[in-house]
Formats: sequence, C-alpha cells, structure tokens
Amino acid sequence: MRNLLRADIGRAQKKMSFLACIGIVCVLIIGMTLLAFIFPTSASDLEALGSSETGRGYAFLDNFGIVSVFIPFLVGIPVYQAVFTDDFNSRTMQTAIGRGVSRQKLILGRFIEVLVLLLEAFIVFTVFALICGLVAGATSSGMIRLIVGMWLDAILVVGNLALAMLILYCTKSPTAGLVFFILFSTNVFKMLLSLLDGISFLKDNNISISACTPSGIHGKMVDYALGAKPSLSQIMEYADNPAKLLDFTTETNIVKAILFGILFIGVYIILPLILSQAVFRKKELDF
Repeated sequence: MRNLLRADIGRAQKKMSFLACIGIVCVLIIGMTLLAFIFPTSASDLEALGSSETGRGYAFLDNFGIVSVFIPFLVGIPVYQAVFTDDFNSRTMQTAIGRGVSRQKLILGRFIEVLVLLLEAFIVFTVFALICGLVAGATSSGMIRLIVGMWLDAILVVGNLALAMLILYCTKSPTAGLVFFILFSTNVFKMLLSLLDGISFLKDNNISISACTPSGIHGKMVDYALGAKPSLSQIMEYADNPAKLLDFTTETNIVKAILFGILFIGVYIILPLILSQAVFRKKELDF
C-alpha cells in the first residue's frame, strides 16, 4: 500500500496540469502585487476603514481576495483529475484490488493523496504570498490574517473534494464527481437553498438552510476565526445607516471557530470518507 501511495503521489506531482495550475496561482499573486503598486488604497479610504496598513499593503491584502476565489478551481480540479479521474481511466484501482488491497484502504489512500497534493500546493502559495506581502509592505498582522484565511480555505477545498469523492464512488463516474465538485465550489447549492430561506416560517424563526451547506459552515468558521468587518463599499453604501453595518460585523471567537471547524470536518470530510468506503464496498467493478 505504501509503494502504491508513493507511486501515485509521484505521478500526480509530475502532471503538467497540476504544476501549471500552481504556476497560474503564483502568477496571479504576483499580478495582484503589481496592481497594489499601481493602484494603492488612498489615505482617506484607509482612514474610513480604520486600517493601519499602508496603501500598497492594504491593496495587496484586498487584491488577494480575488486570487482566493480562483484557488478552489485552479487547485481542486487538477488534484481531483490526478487522483480520481486518472485512477478510473488507467484501471490502477482494479489492479490494486486484484492484488489484495482492500477497498477501504484504497479509498483512504486516495484521500491521503488529496491531502498531500493540497498540502504541497498551499505551502507554495504561502511562500509566494509572504514574499509578495513583504514586498508590498503589508503589516505582520495583515499577513497573518491572509495566511490563516488561505489555509482555512484549504479545508473547504478538502471538504468539497471529499463530497465529490462520495459522488464518484456512488456513481462510478469521474465526470459526475467533477461536476459536483464544481457545483460545491461555486456555491450553486448554497444559492439555491438561499431561496428557501425566504419562506415565512423559516425567516420568522431565523432558520437558514443555506447556512448548513459546506460554504455556509466554513464561512462561519472563518468569520469567528478572523473576525468579519464591513468592506469599504459596504461602509459607503450604508453611510446613512451605521446600524446596518453590524450585519457585516463578527467579533473574533476562537471557541466558536473551533466548534464550527469540528462540525465542518466531521460532516463534510470524515462522514463522506466513511460513506464512500461503505458504498464502494458493495460496488461491482469491471476488470
């Protein structure tokens, strides 16, 4: 099993799609740094935000949010294809099972491969973000928030891949798993469920179904871990109604952040992994 893991991880690390996507993210980070130098945040805007960052530093931290939107696709999709799609297409899974590797260990091994590849990718992103942040003049507190937020986003990518893995082993279709991964990553399910949140009974009782989605629970974890503040556009929009800005504000609460993190890992990572093993144990394979 160890030799199989080493071989698969080594193969995935050398795939051009995986390396290219890591390179694209790094180029985007450099691009956001250049934009911070070209279009730094003005002193008046920094004062309105109550930020101690420099104009370039705040612009870099704000621009990095654009990069974080693309990371789930640019990393998650090539990781999914390298670990799961190639596995089904090359029939290495059937070969491993035929040689006595249990299906439970095989699925666990594939999940470990996902973790290793994501770990490597996010280490590279962290190094690039730190270097570019220092060049832009971001403060240490701002960079800590950026790095912590990025690694919390990595947890969301793991959860989306775990759910896609469950779909994959239920349907034995790599395409179905990939489609669901994209739907999870684009928050399509959250947007659809948010329509139900407007039902009178749910609204009157402060029940939000969309908040139970992976991105909903993950968002709560991030808000409590880092503390959420209104953006400049929100401050300007509700300048005449300051009380409304409280809706966009969340105080840091590490205990609640940990609880939401445990809930997310249990429901959207560990449970899909267990269900994948249970479902795939009864699936017939074409050898």
